[in-house]
Amino acid sequence: MVRGEEDEPDGRYGCRVTDKANKKKILHSICIYGAFFSLGWIRGLYGPALIDILFISGVTLDLGSLIFTCNSIGYALGCIGGGYLADRGNRNILYGVSLILLGILIAATPWCYVFAMMVAVHFGQGIVTGIIDTVGNAEILSLWRDERMMFFFLELMFGTGIFVSPFVAAPFLLDKDSQFDASNDSFHEVIIPSHTEQRNITDTVAKQSSQLFIPYTITAFLYICLCVPFFIFCFLSKTEVSHEVETKQLKENDSLPLKDIAIFIVIGSSVLFLGMALGEGFISYLAVYCVDHLGFNTAEGAVISSISGGCSIAAVVVSLFASSLNTLVYLCIHIVGTLVGVAFFLIFSVINFRAGVWLFAGVIGYFRAMIFSLMLTWTNEYITPMTGKITSVYMVSTSAGCAIVPFLLGVLMETYTNLWLCYLFLILGTMLLVVYSIGIIFTKKIVTMYGKTGNRVKNDLKPETAPLHHE
Repeated sequence: MVRGEEDEPDGRYGCRVTDKANKKKILHSICIYGAFFSLGWIRGLYGPALIDILFISGVTLDLGSLIFTCNSIGYALGCIGGGYLADRGNRNILYGVSLILLGILIAATPWCYVFAMMVAVHFGQGIVTGIIDTVGNAEILSLWRDERMMFFFLELMFGTGIFVSPFVAAPFLLDKDSQFDASNDSFHEVIIPSHTEQRNITDTVAKQSSQLFIPYTITAFLYICLCVPFFIFCFLSKTEVSHEVETKQLKENDSLPLKDIAIFIVIGSSVLFLGMALGEGFISYLAVYCVDHLGFNTAEGAVISSISGGCSIAAVVVSLFASSLNTLVYLCIHIVGTLVGVAFFLIFSVINFRAGVWLFAGVIGYFRAMIFSLMLTWTNEYITPMTGKITSVYMVSTSAGCAIVPFLLGVLMETYTNLWLCYLFLILGTMLLVVYSIGIIFTKKIVTMYGKTGNRVKNDLKPETAPLHHE
């Protein structure tokens, strides 16, 4: 049979269509990567800026930890809303509007002198970032379903944002040496006052001393610029990126019993709850811990946070060259490495060996990275194709951990000792390793009975007729 030119896969017209489609996918992906860079940027500011935020809003650390908690609650709601809206509206409009709203909320943050306003602004930031995060992950998964590396680029851009932003913010943060030493005997009394201690300076002086509005204004401008391409996409094309892949994935889920999928999602959600709570909690409180417990100045606190975030970039870069490494083994390396890093970080904190603290802050930053991406890859490769709904469930679990742990950590550090930063993360790391082991056992069972996801889809087999696959 002679095929027409329009059916020829190598024909001139077909190549032009394919090239055009690929260019559109790549350009769209680049814009999403830019949005994730901006998410990492603001995430990197949270830790170094916490001291300024406490001063501006006039609260202590244990009460101030509610800021992170409410931000995470908002993020969870945003993830749920993003999962719902992503399949029912124009994703480009959703992205553009969300970026504008986030820019406005960030610009308003340094002017929230009332604590309730500060909490409300961070809650709103959480909702919008949850929408952006969920829609972005779902979009990249639908565009590049079989290209694991394209998904890892999201983590790379997020980590790059975390690394860069503290360097931008450092010159504008409160400096204890120049602002408070003359009138205070203890930095702890000023920066993080306890319930029984009083400030020796007024809130007005602290607010006037803070220049947090400068890096936050820069950040807001970044978001406003990033929203433009998405509105252009919407103007040029009224059609959204096809959701046929996601629909196909939903049908393919039938090849594995729903009960088994649900059990694994619970396991995966637990891994993300513990792993991301550990990683995000560490980066959130690292600057405060180093300043208050180890005597760093605020600029050093910002730099060590940046270095820890920068090491996560190295982890993603390494993953791009380790594509042949088994996902389950790779995740195990990161979990164990994080746990070991926290243990040594505790030891060097106790003996006040600063070089060791700097080193293992970077080690923890390196190994805490990739846990989210590897968990999604684990699910996609071994259990069931990832969909926007599953991604949304995982993100809600992540945000739940990030909501509970900072609040608990703030209370423990304020009530007992700052070393609870390490104690709590050792507990979480141990629990994470246990849950991971349970997940491995369950995955081996699934693969033995039904095979990997790719094999089940390729052969179009029902669970009861699938051949045995041994790993």
